[in-house]
Amino acid sequence: MKTITAYQTKDNRVFTSLEEAEDHEYYISLVEPNDFHLTDREQEVFNLLIKTDLQTVAIAEMVGVTPRTIKAFITKIYKKTEVESRIGLIIKHGN
Repeated sequence: MKTITAYQTKDNRVFTSLEEAEDHEYYISLVEPNDFHLTDREQEVFNLLIKTDLQTVAIAEMVGVTPRTIKAFITKIYKKTEVESRIGLIIKHGN
């Protein structure tokens, strides 16, 4: 399983390295166990969905794919985790 750490500032900027975030107040978002048989990329998107308030375009830029690809990942994540929305994902699987 691939692990990522994201640092989100109070103004909702997200960094993937501590050096980039060191001048900002941040919190650390860590991956959860992959109990849903998600691919590494789906797991990365799953964590960004439940741990940040980033929208599809911002997630796509961070991950390095198109927004359309992120939407496909989100559809697969919802199906595998048995939810119908991001709110449902956060309620059921967020900490």
